[in-house]
Order: sequence, then C-alpha cells, then structure tokens
Amino acid sequence: ADFYFEIDYDDLSNAGIGAVALKRFLQSRGLGKEDLRKVGVCAYEAEVNVVIHSTGTGNMYCFTNGRDIILLVLDNGIGIADLHAAMVEGFSTASDEVRDKGFGAGRGINNMKRFSDDFVMLSENGLGTRVEMRFRVA
Repeated sequence: ADFYFEIDYDDLSNAGIGAVALKRFLQSRGLGKEDLRKVGVCAYEAEVNVVIHSTGTGNMYCFTNGRDIILLVLDNGIGIADLHAAMVEGFSTASDEVRDKGFGAGRGINNMKRFSDDFVMLSENGLGTRVEMRFRVA
C-alpha cells in the first residue's frame, strides 16, 4: 500500500484522523481538490463506521495506480448482520449515545457509494467487514 493507517481506538472524538492523514498524503501527491474531497468523505465515513459499529480495530489502505485510487478499509469486528438493510439510506444500528454525539444517521454507506466510482462491501456476521472503493481521478 502507498498509505496505511491503523484504526485502533474507541473514542469517537478521534474519528477522522486517518481520513485527514490520507488527504494530506494524497495532496502531497498532487491530487486535485474535488478528488481529494471525494476520497476524504469516503475515508471519513469508513473510519467512523469502524469506530461506531465494529467493536474491533481496523485498517485503512490506499493504493495509487495511475488514474486510479483504491481505498480499502478492513475491520475485524462483529460484521454486519443484515447487509441489505445496512445499504438502505437512514438505516442505523448506532446507539443512542453515538446519536447524541451527532453520528449514526445511517448515511455513511450511501455517501461512500455516492462519492466513489466503484464500491464493494463484504461482511460476515462475527468476522468483520471489508469495504473497497475505487476512484478514477483526473
């Protein structure tokens, strides 16, 4: 991977530090403003989902290959019990405590789908989740 970040915290106030580090890395590589925004939104949403929902740790990888950026986020958490339901905008299993902090609105997965050019999410209950996004950049 060209970029790696370990998501290993349970304090929601730290959510997003990996996404910021990735944006800085990609900016140093000359990625344009609009592409930075798209990748940044997706990285943030994926990172927050690991913190809120996985109850485990995760890893964020970024691979750059010409005009393609691939963002891969893995977690070793509890997995998603109903992947179909999780894809429905507004669906959330976030706790009341998380919602009280302004998170857990059920839009993260849809934002990742919306801002990436290709989106794949695989999850098995009890084994974790894999999210892969591809961005075709200018």
